[in-house]
Amino acid sequence: MRSSIIRAVLFDFDGTLTRPGALDFDTLRRELGVPRHEAILEYLDRLPPGEEREAKHAFLKRHERAAAEQSVPNTGAEEVLARLEKMGLSVAVFTRNSAGAVDAALKRFSQKRARSDFAVFVTREEGPVKPEPDSVPHVARLLGVDPTEIMVVGDHLFDVKAGRPAGSWTCLVSPARAGNGTASQAGASEGTSDRPAPDYVVAELGELLGIIEEHRPLRVGKLPPEYLAPLLGEMQESGSARRVMVGPRMGEDTAVVSTGGDELVVLESDPITFTTDEIGWYAVHINANDLVCTGAVPAWFLATVLLPAESTGHDASKVLRRIRSACDELGISVVGGHTEVTEAVSQVVVSGTMAGSIDRRRLLDKRSMQAGDTVVLTKSAGLEGTAILCADCPEQLQAEGITEAELREGAGFIERLSVLPDAGVAREVAGVRGMHDVTEGGVMTALHELAQAGEVALTVELDAVPVAPVTERVCGALGLDPLGLIGSGALLIAVSTEGCETLITALHDAGVPAQRVAEVTGGAAGELRATRGGSAVDAPYFPVDEIARFFSS
Repeated sequence: MRSSIIRAVLFDFDGTLTRPGALDFDTLRRELGVPRHEAILEYLDRLPPGEEREAKHAFLKRHERAAAEQSVPNTGAEEVLARLEKMGLSVAVFTRNSAGAVDAALKRFSQKRARSDFAVFVTREEGPVKPEPDSVPHVARLLGVDPTEIMVVGDHLFDVKAGRPAGSWTCLVSPARAGNGTASQAGASEGTSDRPAPDYVVAELGELLGIIEEHRPLRVGKLPPEYLAPLLGEMQESGSARRVMVGPRMGEDTAVVSTGGDELVVLESDPITFTTDEIGWYAVHINANDLVCTGAVPAWFLATVLLPAESTGHDASKVLRRIRSACDELGISVVGGHTEVTEAVSQVVVSGTMAGSIDRRRLLDKRSMQAGDTVVLTKSAGLEGTAILCADCPEQLQAEGITEAELREGAGFIERLSVLPDAGVAREVAGVRGMHDVTEGGVMTALHELAQAGEVALTVELDAVPVAPVTERVCGALGLDPLGLIGSGALLIAVSTEGCETLITALHDAGVPAQRVAEVTGGAAGELRATRGGSAVDAPYFPVDEIARFFSS
């Protein structure tokens, strides 16, 4: 598989970065005696050396220079070049045109006024001429990137024919072929050797930016909403959706399907990808946490266990037996899965699927949330992150003044990561609309996901979010915000105004701390607002979980 990362963009010049039509190729062919379907440069190069060949080359250069002096930048070209460089990509050009004509054309640009303003600029005098096989690899060597990490952009078949053999990504600028004015992926068909298909077709250069954005490396963690939302939208249109009660959508961690009667099947899947001796225990509890948010009781578990090369039977049995013991604790049956030793992973990965059932009349659907409802948070923010930091970074924390007692307390939060007791209380309280467990990205990310899944707006009172003193101390020592720290063990519960006090009392009676933290308010679906001390403030946003940010630095 070729790399999907784009690190450089290689443009054609005439008709791509300049507005099409400056060069009249039909007139040139007629004046030079070039057959209609033959390339001009290749025809001239086959002429025997002599006065005729020299005269025709001189004629071509005069016409190129005259056209260049009348050319103008293509629509959006300079803006696209600037945006690509701001995104950190190298911008290069290769052209079949002459250096003199290019220099004349660039004088009509406002920003890129010389070939030296580009990372690399290759004219026909300076390197292999496209579509020669080495034309793109030659530019790649000058740029210091692999040809597979280049997007070749042009308005002619020659640009595609140059890029495809090199393994580069290709984009054809063709208003007629794009048709609907939006970028389209054309690479499903490989075309033929004479007419290879481009990977993309766009009607105008501005559409290229969206394509390049999709080829940038994603940050570690959850897939960003701007990518995930449209993909989930496509999945909702699958042909089997007729029995889907709750399907794929932003902020929703479970699926609910109907078997035709009153009993619904609830399904949930989550991988555990971080290294821990308790990975089997984590896999069971994290999957169970999501499932109980529908009001269902987890009943069946399947686990796919991927072990890295050089793993032993002891390693495998330790993970599987911990899965079994965690399921026994919760009354869940292990019903299958898959185990494999593979070089595809460098550490143990457990991907779990949890299933349960519920009467359709008791199903909690976040879309039932209404303006005026209250959102309650159980326990406190950053529980899991606190446990991980205290267990993995004791020396660094002690150097920052954290005591051994605080380290033991924080590490002990690992025993509070299940929300099954919290959800068990909540599902029996009238007026509870929906639940959402806090995981990666912390309380703020979970609130945003709740708003998205419930298709409502939320206003959170930041001062009301409970943070344990040891979490506050650990985060302060490491420069982290507890509101964006991974927080498994805490549960968000949306409840009617009338049922709020009953819910909080019931939770407290069960030994589960709970606190009002947000309200369902008017506004756009998925919108998250914040207040502090009664005044409106910007809602904190955590594109990367605070613990991931800490470990990456």
